[in-house]
Amino acid sequence: MMISDQTLRLLILNDSESEAERLISMLHNAGKNVRAQLVNAETMEAQLQEQNWELLIAEDSAADVDHCIQTIRRHNKDVPVILQSDREGSHITVEGMKRGACDVVQLDQDQHLLLVIDREVENRRQRQQRIQADKKRREAEQRAHELLDSSRDGIAFIQDGLCLYVNKSFAELLKYQDAEEVECTPVIDLVEESQQSEVKSFLQEFTLQGNELDQQQYKLRCVCADDSVQELLVSLNHGRFEEEPCIELRTQSNAQDQDMVEEMQKMKHLDHGTGLYNRQYMSQHLNQLINTEAPQAFVMLIEIDNFFEQIQPKVGLSASDDVLKQIAELIQPNLGEKDVLTRFADDAFMVLSHHPTMDAVQKCCESILQRCGDSIIEANHKTVQVNASIGVAVVNENSSDSDTVIDQAAEAINSVRNDSDDDAPRIKIYEPKRVGSEKTSADDIQKAISQGRFRLLFQPVISLRGSGEEFYEVLLRMLDEHGEEISPAHFLDLAKSIGSATKLDRWVILESMKTLAKQRSQSPKTKLMMTISAESIQDRTLIPWVSRVLQAAKIGANSVAFQISEKDANQNLKDTQSFITEVQGIKASCIITNFGCSLNPSNTIKHLNTDLYKVDGSFALDIQNNNQSPDALITLLGELHDAGKTSFIPQVENASILSSLWQAGVHYIQGHYLQAPAPAMEYDFTMDG
Repeated sequence: MMISDQTLRLLILNDSESEAERLISMLHNAGKNVRAQLVNAETMEAQLQEQNWELLIAEDSAADVDHCIQTIRRHNKDVPVILQSDREGSHITVEGMKRGACDVVQLDQDQHLLLVIDREVENRRQRQQRIQADKKRREAEQRAHELLDSSRDGIAFIQDGLCLYVNKSFAELLKYQDAEEVECTPVIDLVEESQQSEVKSFLQEFTLQGNELDQQQYKLRCVCADDSVQELLVSLNHGRFEEEPCIELRTQSNAQDQDMVEEMQKMKHLDHGTGLYNRQYMSQHLNQLINTEAPQAFVMLIEIDNFFEQIQPKVGLSASDDVLKQIAELIQPNLGEKDVLTRFADDAFMVLSHHPTMDAVQKCCESILQRCGDSIIEANHKTVQVNASIGVAVVNENSSDSDTVIDQAAEAINSVRNDSDDDAPRIKIYEPKRVGSEKTSADDIQKAISQGRFRLLFQPVISLRGSGEEFYEVLLRMLDEHGEEISPAHFLDLAKSIGSATKLDRWVILESMKTLAKQRSQSPKTKLMMTISAESIQDRTLIPWVSRVLQAAKIGANSVAFQISEKDANQNLKDTQSFITEVQGIKASCIITNFGCSLNPSNTIKHLNTDLYKVDGSFALDIQNNNQSPDALITLLGELHDAGKTSFIPQVENASILSSLWQAGVHYIQGHYLQAPAPAMEYDFTMDG
C-alpha cells in the first residue's frame, strides 16, 4: 500500500485538461500527495529521460496511448499504465491489458481507481526492492566466491556425483596444482577403490534425506594426483552453489581445534542466564528455514506481562534470570520435539514451532498461558505469579527474512497489549492489513483530543543567503495510549473528515504562541511556520482570533508564517486569496508548501499574492536518493526566482545536494541533515556558515 506521506509521481495522458485536474483533485482528497505532469506523444520521451515516474494514468480513447506505452517499453522503464474507459464490459479490460496496461478502470469508479493505484505502486515498490536485493545478492555471491577461493579449509561442492567446484586448498590437499583439474570430476574417482561402493551409498542416502539430516562427518580415503592415498575427515552439509542444490564437503582441521571451535560457536549462541538459545541463534535458524524451498512453521513471541514494572522489582535484578529460567521450564513441555525455544529479550521468549496447523498452534499457546497463569514461581525467597501475552506469525514461502517475520509477531503482540478488554484472549495471530484500511480510527482521534494527547516538534529552517532570521517549522504529533508517536499521515486526513481540523489548527497555534513567547525572551529573532488546513483557510474568524492570541502573548505578527499546501490553495482559490490578504493585514506571512505538484505551478504564482514558496520535498529526494538530475528542480526554482519569490527546500538529507541548491539560488533549506524535529528550539543558528 502506498504510504500516504510519500509523493506519488504521476503522468497523465488525457485530451481534457479539466479531467486531469479533476483526477488530481480526487487523489488529493483521498489523502495522496501527487506530483503530476500532463504528457503526450511529443513530451513523453523527455519526461521519462528527465526523472523517474511511478504511474501513467491514461484515457483509453486518447490518441497517443499506444505511442506512450510503446515509449515506456522502449526505454525499459517501470511505469505501470492504468487506463480509464467510459465503455463497459470485461472485454474492455482484456483489450486494455493486451495494449500493455496493468488494469482498466471505469471513468466514474474513483474508489476502484484508488485501490488499483495503491496496488500498482506497491507492486512497483516491491519490484524495485527485488532489483536491489538481486544486486546485493550478486555482490554477496561474489564475496562468497572470493572467500571460498582464499579459505584455508578445503571446500568442495558436489552435485549428482560430480565436483561442481573445489577451492585451491582442497586441490592442494590432493596434491593437484590447479583446482580446475578436479572440477567436473566424478567424486568416486577421487576415492580409493575399496571405499567407492561405501561412499556412493553414503552420498545417495545423504542426498535422499535432504535437509532432515544435520551436518554429517565422514572419513574419506582419497587418491591424490601422485596416486598416493590420504585420509581426510570431512563434514557434509546440504547447501547451494550458483543457485543449484548440492552437497557441501569441507575438510576438518585438527580434531582438538575443531572441538574447540564448535564449543565456542555453541557458547556464542547460548543465553547464559537461562541456558536457552539466544536471539542471534533464532534469527540465523529462522533465516535458514526461510531459505529452504517450502518453509512451513510458526513464530511465537511470548512476552511476560509487567515483568519490569512488578516482577523484577519484587525479586531483584539478580534473581530475575531465575524467574525466566523457571518460566522456560513451564513453556518447554508444551512444545514439540522439533520446536526451538529461545530467550529473545529481557522479558520475552520466542518459539520456532513446527505445529502442522494454525489450530494446533492456537492450542499450544493456550496451554502455555494456562500453565504460566496456574503456576507460582519462587525466587530470592519471594513468590510471583506470571501472566503472558503471545503474538504469532506464519513462516511460509512468502516470508522474506527473519526480521520481517519477527516484526509481524511483535505487531501481533502489540495489538494484544493495545486491547483494552481485560477478558480478551492474550493471543493474537498476525494478519496483514487490508488495502485501504485505516491505521487510526475516528474514535482514536476524538479520545486523543479529549485527553490532550498531542505534542509539538520544531525543526529549524536555515538560510543559505546569510539571513539573520531564525525559522522553525512547527510539526504536530499525536500520541497513542502508550505515549508512542503517530505520524500526521495517519490522522490528519481523518481529523478533517470528522470536522476536527480547525480545532487542531487552533490548538497548534495557541501552544506554539506560548512556546514562542518563552523562546523570544532568549532568541528575539525566532519565527515560527505553522501549517493550517483547508478548513481553517475558509474560517473567517481565525485571523481575528490569531490577532488576539498574538496580543495576549505580546508577540509581533511578523514572527508568524502560516503554511498552506498548493493543493489546498488551488482547490480553495478565492478563500486562499482572502486568507492571504487577512494574514498580510495583521503583518504576518503566508507560505505556499508542496509547490510544484500541480499541473501548472505558474498559475499558483500568478493567482496568489505571497512571496514565500516551499518546494515539494520529492524534488530534493529524487536528487539525493534516486540520483536524478537536478534540472527539474532548477527549472522550478528559476520560475520562482524570476517572479521575485523566496524559495524553501525541505527534506535535505545529506550534503550531496547543497552545491546544486546554492548554485540554483535557494534561500532556505530544511531537513534531517541539519537537524531532525525536536521538542525544543535549540538549534545553533550561529553555525550556519
